[in-house]
Amino acid sequence: YERIHDPATVRMMADAGVNVAITHFFKGLGRKFEQAQMDRTAELVRRCHDAGIRVIGYTQLGSIFFETFLDEHPEAEDWTRRDGEGRPMRYFSDYWRWIPCTNSEKWIFCVKEIVRYGIETTGLDGFHFDNSYGSPCYCDTCRRLFREYLEEKFPSGVVERFGISGFSHVEIPRGDKTHPVHDPVYQEWIRFRCERFAALYRDLNSLIKTLNPGAVMLGNYAKWCRGAGWPDSSGEWLPEVFAAHDWVFAENGNVPGIVAGGRVSHQIKA
Repeated sequence: YERIHDPATVRMMADAGVNVAITHFFKGLGRKFEQAQMDRTAELVRRCHDAGIRVIGYTQLGSIFFETFLDEHPEAEDWTRRDGEGRPMRYFSDYWRWIPCTNSEKWIFCVKEIVRYGIETTGLDGFHFDNSYGSPCYCDTCRRLFREYLEEKFPSGVVERFGISGFSHVEIPRGDKTHPVHDPVYQEWIRFRCERFAALYRDLNSLIKTLNPGAVMLGNYAKWCRGAGWPDSSGEWLPEVFAAHDWVFAENGNVPGIVAGGRVSHQIKA
């Protein structure tokens, strides 16, 4: 970690022809808590710019480290994604990490403030948003927005397709992840989530470009190739997602080469 910030490392990178670096910026522990390290990033950015290297800041979009984050935002539990029982969702087995709901206006406002700070103060040339995909959320905000989505999209002809007279009491479906999906409400739930994520990405990229037209937005879509149900399990449809980004990459274990049994490992799918 110290070597990353060594001026000799920047010189070595420049000598090797490196022209873009991705480094730490905001990890989701809270801006005040992370301020000292964000200041180190700003210093690194200045060194890299002097060497002709652009710097992309790693920015957490899908994880709140609540042990420190709550000191700065006591209400942040209200921003979290909820499971089917209404409990805050945690990041896999990390009991100290909540997953925020990307339909939470307050969480997205927080992210946008980080973006603004990153460009205006830190001098970043772009952002790598991590953990941006999302499993289904059952919070009150998502329920309300989903019902509004259905009412706006299907003002008539509801009975013909859905067999009901309206959407005032529709609940977010809980499926068994069997695909293809035939339940029309479940189909629209997938579309709703995919459209919301794509709109969020377009919004973030627009903000970045407004602050610095030359800055870029980078996304990590590693798991896309892992099954037909990906738009359901993670709420993303790549044609829309990719159109909202400048750069994408695939962070997964498919390192090119020959693996056990003579099989070829590759990134062609990604």
